[in-house]
Amino acid sequence: MIDRVTGWMRKAPWWVVAMVVVYAGVLVFVGAAAHLTDLVHSGLHPYRWAPEWLNLFWSSLAVFDSLAALLLVGGRRAGVDLMCAIMATDLAANWYAAYGIHHSDFFAEPGLQRLTAFALLVCATGPFVRRALGRGLHLRPPRPRVPLPRRTRGGAPAAGGAVNLAPVRTVVLDIEGTTGSADHVHTVLFPYARERFAAWFAAHRGQARWTSALDDIRAATGAPDLDESGAVAALHAWTDADVKAAPLKALQGEIWAAGYADGTLHGHVYDEVPAALARWQAAGIGRHVYSSASVSAQRHWFAHSNHGDLTGLLDGYFDLTTAGPKGEPESYRTISRALEVPPGQTLFLSDVRAELDAAAAAGWQTVAVRRPDDPRGPSVDGHPVLADLARLDPPPHPGGTTPAPSNRTP
Repeated sequence: MIDRVTGWMRKAPWWVVAMVVVYAGVLVFVGAAAHLTDLVHSGLHPYRWAPEWLNLFWSSLAVFDSLAALLLVGGRRAGVDLMCAIMATDLAANWYAAYGIHHSDFFAEPGLQRLTAFALLVCATGPFVRRALGRGLHLRPPRPRVPLPRRTRGGAPAAGGAVNLAPVRTVVLDIEGTTGSADHVHTVLFPYARERFAAWFAAHRGQARWTSALDDIRAATGAPDLDESGAVAALHAWTDADVKAAPLKALQGEIWAAGYADGTLHGHVYDEVPAALARWQAAGIGRHVYSSASVSAQRHWFAHSNHGDLTGLLDGYFDLTTAGPKGEPESYRTISRALEVPPGQTLFLSDVRAELDAAAAAGWQTVAVRRPDDPRGPSVDGHPVLADLARLDPPPHPGGTTPAPSNRTP
């Protein structure tokens, strides 16, 4: 039971766990303990000088502080939401008591000073902690080791767990959530690059690459006068909101490349993926990657994966620059033209419905991949669904595959 509640801590970044411990500790041992003591000794009206509604509010915090702490320890975003609501209302109530009732001064109220300081800490760190929580960090109950039923386009289990596909010449794969862990991207790679944007600009200042990066960010933001600090701020905002902006992806790829080169970073690939790529290669089916990450970042991900160098199992890569946005059908038509493979003989694998819909609109075959720990659930409307690639063996087209020479791994 305890492992099911706190097991997420083994997957979360250390700073997230540390902040949750601080939040919960203050809520329980400072907030809830004080209000509970007041309730025991003085009932629902411990402060005779305060109006009844204010007494009831503070008394209720004995419950709400404890509930927020419990949710936080369980790794739930609702705990951050409740904590922020508590801090906002409690801070407003205490400021009202100090100035509206006691006519006191902030510097004469040490309790108000401590409460304000903690509220500022919550406001500054809470959004980042909330973002990190809920990304597949929670342990699920053990699943029986039997094949899970696949789902058809109508959402019903398919007989025998099969996915019906027409002959395929090329498979195009997404990375995040499909062939590799989305959690690894959001909790390892994104923070790694975010912390180094400013240093990257400082190191390249005045160089041609610095100028082109700044111009690309200005064009993407529509701010032609954006300076270096503004560009870094835009990159931070895009990272935090997971915006698929081409300038962001290009710089992330360059920064990650250095991390891969010195062994700090590695790409995460699910255990069954190398074998699946090898099977498709042996069957004469092409294997390409299409991701919002830059082509360079994709190559490094597979070249420095937890299963070693897998680039020999891939024929090429496409990104936002070479193909276009992943939610637009025209991007998939661009890839079809580059590969010289008919749309109906191309299979696209992704965990995102909008991408699958766009590929289907371009005439591609589609299969959704939803891993067992995906918080979105096991079904994707309009597409057959697999839990992994272990049993995906599309029938090869008699005509074989035609890899795009310009996209081959060097």
